[in-house]
Amino acid sequence: MNPIQQQTNKSSGWKWVLFLILLLIALIVVWMKSCNGPILDIESSNPENAIYISPEEIRSIEDIGQWVFLSVESEEIVDTTRRHFFGSDDALSRIYVCNMRFGIDMNEVKGTDWFTVSGDTAKLALPSIRLMDDDFINEAKTRTFYEVGEWDSQTLKKMYNKARRQMLKRNNTSQNLKTAQENAEHEITRFIQSFGFKEVEISFGKKINHLLPPPNNHIDSTEELEII
Repeated sequence: MNPIQQQTNKSSGWKWVLFLILLLIALIVVWMKSCNGPILDIESSNPENAIYISPEEIRSIEDIGQWVFLSVESEEIVDTTRRHFFGSDDALSRIYVCNMRFGIDMNEVKGTDWFTVSGDTAKLALPSIRLMDDDFINEAKTRTFYEVGEWDSQTLKKMYNKARRQMLKRNNTSQNLKTAQENAEHEITRFIQSFGFKEVEISFGKKINHLLPPPNNHIDSTEELEII
């Protein structure tokens, strides 16, 4: 074999070694991507503007759970009188304190389509802004302002429900829901932009109406009871 043939054989051998090395690197990259889960690829007319967000990052947003954007604290006074045919009437006045939190529950997102992307824009379809907890009265802070006579648990429950209805009427308003939604749009936009998105489009579901306490607090008594 002449020197020229030997040199040609060596060059071919190195080419095969280089090809195998590149093939091995490509296989390793594919294997690593399959272990970490697929990457959400954002198509863009300009590849330099492409943004990538992993399924783990999306799940971390879902794991936020209840996301509160407005808290409203208020007090409500409920007065009760019980009239007697003979003697003085009984009376009870109680003060109830509430903390009503408005926001979204990320546990209510539907499937994986709630977070979609287009270029450098993230599009979020989120649950409705609503009252996060129906049990918003802090019973530990309930205090008696004035009391004459003895009162049973049924009467106290009726007063509690009266305070709850008044708090819902006072605080669960369109204005508070609007304020909470505006806060949500501002906070969520900043949060999603931290992943590198330039634009964030957010839509919310329809408002969910909350039921008032069921009318199961009728008090059987021969005495007149009046909730003021």
